Order: sequence, then C-alpha cells, then structure tokens
Amino acid sequence: MPQPAPYSIVAIAEQEMERRMQLKRKVTVVDILEDCCLVFNKTVAQIRSKGKTQELTSVRRIYFFVCCKLTNSSLKSISDNVLRDHTTCIHNRELVTNFLHVKDEKFMKDWNYYVKNSSIWKQYNSL
Repeated sequence: MPQPAPYSIVAIAEQEMERRMQLKRKVTVVDILEDCCLVFNKTVAQIRSKGKTQELTSVRRIYFFVCCKLTNSSLKSISDNVLRDHTTCIHNRELVTNFLHVKDEKFMKDWNYYVKNSSIWKQYNSL
C-alpha cells in the first residue's frame, strides 16, 4: 500500500493519533490522581479513604473517567490506586459519561473546574 503524502489529511490524522497515543503511554494513574488532588485541594489519603461526601465522590469520578480516557491501564490498576474495586471504575466511568451527556449541573461545575485547572487534561487536549 502506498504511503500517504506528508501533508495529506490522512498523514496529518495519523500523526495526530500517534501524538495522542504517545501521551496515553506517558500519563500514569498516579499522575492523574496527583493532578486531581492538586486541582481539588485534596490529599491522596482523602481520595483513598472510605469517605462518601459529594466532594470526594466527585473527585473520584473525575479520576476514574480521566484514567480511562488518557491511559491504557486496566480497570483493576486504576481502581487499586484508590483502594476500590474494578466495578467501581466501570460504574463511575458510565456515570460521568451520562453526566456529560445530560449536562448534570452539579457535576458540570466540578468537571469544568477540573478541565480549566488540570495540567494533564490541558496537555492532552493541546495535542
């Protein structure tokens, strides 16, 4: 199969995919957890705790969603990092997807704050 011209739409799209894949390989679940803690002014211990306040659960939801989007990590490794079960990761990923789709007011406030202040999310979307 012939190679696409260096400035063709196909070549540019392939380059863009490769750049995003490189970032996916570089970002770890630990990086994302630290980023979430920094953005929301929480400690890793708080996120890993059994606390179920809305503030903590919202940060965890964002953590699970971002990990699934930006890493190739398994659900188990994502969940183990915050002392949860892999089914919690699945549930939160689906919940955030739904919240983003219906533009849930409470969640969108936290999500927009994260997107605005997260160095990892900005880096990913700037590629």
